[in-house]
Amino acid sequence: IDKAVVAGAKQTDAITRLKQSGVYDKLSPIMKLTCDMRQLYPDMGLEELGKEFDPPISKSCINHRLRKIMELAENLED
Repeated sequence: IDKAVVAGAKQTDAITRLKQSGVYDKLSPIMKLTCDMRQLYPDMGLEELGKEFDPPISKSCINHRLRKIMELAENLED
């Protein structure tokens, strides 16, 4: 559980940076939804978070999206 909490905190920080930089506004609707869901449920594990989508998505799918979000946030620092 601690691992999920730490990862969720890093992801929500990255999403905040994307929003502050204006990159969030350029994301696709599905990526915006992923950002919003992560911020809404920062302590949830990936599998549980995926179940909150309508329709639900797989752990692999949510992981892929969040990795992309983290990558975009890291690129802001470069």
